[in-house]
Amino acid sequence: MLTPHWVILFSLLYIGLLFWVARRGDRQPEARRLQPYIYGLSLATYCTSWSFYGTVEQFSHTGWWISPLHLGVIFLFIFGWRFLDRLIRTGKSENATTVADFVAARYGHARIIAIIVAVISLVGVIPYIALQLKAVSVSFSLLTATTHVSTLWWQDQSFYVAILMAAFSIIFGTRHVDTSEHHQGLMHVIALESIIKLIAFLIMGIFAVYVINDGLASVLDKARQVPSINQVLSEFNTTYIYLTHMMLGLFSIFCLPRQFHVAVVENQSPRDLPTARWVFPLYLVLINLFVQPIALAGQLYFGMEEPNKAYFSLLLPLQEGNELLALIAYIGGLSAGTSMVILATVALSSMASNELLMPLAIRFKLLKADSGNISRSVLMMSLGSPSLRASSSACSSALIPGAI
Repeated sequence: MLTPHWVILFSLLYIGLLFWVARRGDRQPEARRLQPYIYGLSLATYCTSWSFYGTVEQFSHTGWWISPLHLGVIFLFIFGWRFLDRLIRTGKSENATTVADFVAARYGHARIIAIIVAVISLVGVIPYIALQLKAVSVSFSLLTATTHVSTLWWQDQSFYVAILMAAFSIIFGTRHVDTSEHHQGLMHVIALESIIKLIAFLIMGIFAVYVINDGLASVLDKARQVPSINQVLSEFNTTYIYLTHMMLGLFSIFCLPRQFHVAVVENQSPRDLPTARWVFPLYLVLINLFVQPIALAGQLYFGMEEPNKAYFSLLLPLQEGNELLALIAYIGGLSAGTSMVILATVALSSMASNELLMPLAIRFKLLKADSGNISRSVLMMSLGSPSLRASSSACSSALIPGAI
């Protein structure tokens, strides 16, 4: 079993790698021919820790071999891409930097509409951030066999993950007053994390199917011999729930603040979307490829009563004594959570600054426009927005037990 100190060290090295990639991306942007691929991979921030862990548990209960949330997005990019293209063009023409800007623009730039959307986003996304930190905390505990849960904030690893992510968001996401400016380094990091979590999940799938077992056919045969598992595999009586989840997935790709930021604000050229039309759906298919095998292998190995079904990809190599693969699974889950946290806090920071903090600062004359350095004042105000507070609030929420 890995000790907490080693896991913390590898986590810090991973975060350091992200800082290096972001800094290099800002200083030496990649060739323009790679930008469409970076854009397509950055959209995979949609795959959070729930995609890495939660889909396995979802299959264990429902038998859905591909997540309906992902299937809805696949249909959107294959069949509804013209709508998405129009959305991007409209967002560019309106100079919309957040989803609140965009919605308000469609209603005559009504300030009250922008405020309502910003408040709803803040209330809705902060618990979502907390779930990512919770997933990191649980996976850390499973990897290091530390079952004691402290109620003291300075003894909870989620708090330090939140601080690191807030620092990263501040350094690479809120350094400029112009929120419509592209974040080259940040997008390189998100694209890299998309690759890391996909490779990690595929490795875990291969391990579960071809190392622990004798192949996919063997796993399916063994699963069908267990009545409780066979019942989940053969029954599908929740069609309306599946279709509802598909619609949620379809709408979330442009309603979630971070997804709007990536899809619209970070879109740099007309070549981006055509490439993303096949890169992103292919990514979603690949990350769902081993959901069913991992879930079945985990149920066969640990039994149907295992309380941590979501973490089969981490538990299987641990139980087999393969600490290296368990660490790879942990890093994959960490990358899935941190990419969401980073982009969500950047998007929320821009939204809160534009729609809430700046109007109040101007109204109460907290900004001195004649000082000659209003840009610095605006940036300092942005740093005090949810880039830090959202992560801190989410860390507090992460102490509350809950599912991914």
